[in-house]
Amino acid sequence: MAAQSADAVGTLYEYYMAIDGAAEDQKATTENRDKYAYILSAVYIKDNDGARQLSADFIGRLFKFFPNETERSVQALGQLCSDANPAIRKKAAETLVEVCNHKVEYVKRVADLLVQLFSIADASESKGYQQCLIKLLQIEPRQALEGILDQVVTGEEQIRQPAIKFLRNKLGEIPSSANNSELANFLIQEYKKIIPDATLDELEQLIMSLFNMKVFQTVNGTQLLVGLLTDLASNGPPFGIKTTEQKERTITCCRLSLPSFGRVINSTKLVEYFCEQIIPYVIPDASEASLPTLQVFAELCSSVGELQNYKDNLRVVMSKLLEFLPPIGELADPETLPTLEFSAVECLLSALHALGKRHPQFFTEPEQADAFKDLQQRLQYFNSCMQLHMQKFAGAAQKLNTVDAELKKAETLRRITTNIKALILDLCRNPPHFKAPVHFSWKKESAGGDKAQHARIESVVSTKRKTDESNPVIPGKIRTKYAPGTGRITAVAGRAANKTSTLRPVASAADQAKLDARAKRFGTGAAAAAVEPTRTKRKPIV
Repeated sequence: MAAQSADAVGTLYEYYMAIDGAAEDQKATTENRDKYAYILSAVYIKDNDGARQLSADFIGRLFKFFPNETERSVQALGQLCSDANPAIRKKAAETLVEVCNHKVEYVKRVADLLVQLFSIADASESKGYQQCLIKLLQIEPRQALEGILDQVVTGEEQIRQPAIKFLRNKLGEIPSSANNSELANFLIQEYKKIIPDATLDELEQLIMSLFNMKVFQTVNGTQLLVGLLTDLASNGPPFGIKTTEQKERTITCCRLSLPSFGRVINSTKLVEYFCEQIIPYVIPDASEASLPTLQVFAELCSSVGELQNYKDNLRVVMSKLLEFLPPIGELADPETLPTLEFSAVECLLSALHALGKRHPQFFTEPEQADAFKDLQQRLQYFNSCMQLHMQKFAGAAQKLNTVDAELKKAETLRRITTNIKALILDLCRNPPHFKAPVHFSWKKESAGGDKAQHARIESVVSTKRKTDESNPVIPGKIRTKYAPGTGRITAVAGRAANKTSTLRPVASAADQAKLDARAKRFGTGAAAAAVEPTRTKRKPIV
């Protein structure tokens, strides 16, 4: 029974009331199957938006009474999802989610369909589809993810980008009950298929979507994520023959893995990969281009474990550091100072310091004596040049206006040189020490830790001082300890306070007249007793 446009709305209401009224009577429901088929066919009425929207609404209310018609119901709602009217599309999407609440086997199919709607939806309509997808993730997470990831793999650009963005922002809303190792392994395997064809921006968004999930915030989940990033970074051709895009992808994977490393999970594999594949290809003449690579390497070394081939790895870092250090020369003329690669030297020094702390025996081995002695001499010369350079920079800065750019540059240079100086002092000892804390200058919170802490303390003290001034007698306030004054008057007052004689209070003029009269009548002893304060005898403490 096909629906006609004329009076379709009235017929839909009539059939809905008939089916809903006979819902408890199974026989009557079977007899009304043709009426439900009419409601399903109403989705194809082209010139009646009201009829199509009512059809989407009534299907969501009645489909559970016709379990054998579920497939046709889903097909009818899928037809409405491609409707030109946004309100009808939104209603059809919400009804599909309601169907999935009762029939979870349709979750993957519906999720796949909803992701495709991003390509024809505006910003407000997309929010509605995102809410529908979130509900599907809560109903059956794995099936919903399968549907979304299918479109990430096979969908066009206008579908792929919103899908990846949705994963980045909403994947953390999967319920805790579904955040388990099974789902984590599934996502790792699926991401291995997607990431090789992803751009750098897509790669970051996909990895950050995993960081948002609770399962990847556990030790086991973090190990899976680190394993994925390590494989992505180390796979492919050797680093020296990789294209520029492949090199950027490798460094990006290493950078994204940095928050996962610590005392429990170390970065040994990536450090070994850097020492064997990347550091030998770093060129001093292109230090600005290679600076992000050296910074990532220095941060990885701060979480390194035991290196299997520590001699070769440390030798590579030490030789590369020597390439960035200027040859020893004269320091007579400050105007002819050699060019100093402050940032690159800081990175390599920090890396060598961290690796040496893990393997201090390397620097005391006889075969390293000559190379290490040369390194110490070059570091001492670098330190001298650095001090002269800082004096020259300070003199030039005083002649310039104190603009924000110059102040920022001076502060950055101060952090770098402070860090380098501390590391040089450690390495130039015999035997070298590794006690200086490494603060990376490019990480402001770490580099200015003491300063930031001091600023926080000053802020708290300043706030407390203002509060005390505005509320001087609030009970319970912590008051500063009294400090007695100094001088002649204070000394006289102190001696008077230490006297054993009893001091009598000074009476007013009227009271003094009464006291004089009383003294004449009773004697001076009674008058003195009148003003003497009553002393209570203290009981001994038992």
